[in-house]
Amino acid sequence: MPLGNNEKYIYDAIKSVLNQSFVDFELIILNFESIDNALSIAGPFKDKRICIVKEPMDYVHSLNVGIEKSSGKYISLMYADDIMHVDRLKIQYATMEAEPTITVCSTRMKQMSDTIVSGSITNIPCGWIDNPLLSFLRGNRIFHFTAMIRKNFLIEHDLHYENCCPVEDFKLWVEIAKNEGQFYIDSQFLHYHRISDSEVNKQKDERQKQATDQIINEILEYLADMYKEIHPELQSMLTGFKELQHKELIKKQDMAIFFYNLFKKIYDTTRFSNLSNLSIKKFDHFINH
Repeated sequence: MPLGNNEKYIYDAIKSVLNQSFVDFELIILNFESIDNALSIAGPFKDKRICIVKEPMDYVHSLNVGIEKSSGKYISLMYADDIMHVDRLKIQYATMEAEPTITVCSTRMKQMSDTIVSGSITNIPCGWIDNPLLSFLRGNRIFHFTAMIRKNFLIEHDLHYENCCPVEDFKLWVEIAKNEGQFYIDSQFLHYHRISDSEVNKQKDERQKQATDQIINEILEYLADMYKEIHPELQSMLTGFKELQHKELIKKQDMAIFFYNLFKKIYDTTRFSNLSNLSIKKFDHFINH
């Protein structure tokens, strides 16, 4: 739990974690450059499961320090002004234990203003995300603060949060997808996220949109390079589309949709071809024996 200037909400956030029906966890609270009284409010909690790192650090660094200091099998994210559903950890833990192939398990969430639940975000798919890297061409489908991550996957692939705030989560999901990590979204509402209409948040939203577009461009470059041996024309096609976008002859989202459909067809064709070749090899093996 990175802790910024959240003195107004930190008590309720911590209580929602301590009141979880799943009790075998550690709560690592990290000082994300807090200058208000949030740390003094977090300090008096008498619970051995709480560890507070008081040294100030920037936000992305605090996330990585949290991973390093964690001793659990899974890492769950929490904002210091949000509220966890009482069964969130229990449900996500059970899901990850039942499906060892899940790398990241997230949930649906509801938005709230102070203590009033103001609505839910429903325009996300639930269940398995098929071909995550391709899916991310349509944007980030994983709510950072609802995620539970399998820690050994991060260690095995030397993955960590990169300094590209405010899309450090999306960047991590993309790197996990490149390493064939799997994503699952639970259909239940297990998290309550506090929203604000402040000018600061509006400016952050604009920065987030621009940074997201940059990561989507990186995915396109990665996919074009991945399939360059069988489709060398992809790179020049991508360059041409970028020039059209620069001249405002095509919108960013239209380009992303075009390449999503194109790469999906390439992916499906390649997968079908690989399955066919595998079937032929199995048949030949059967005949020879």
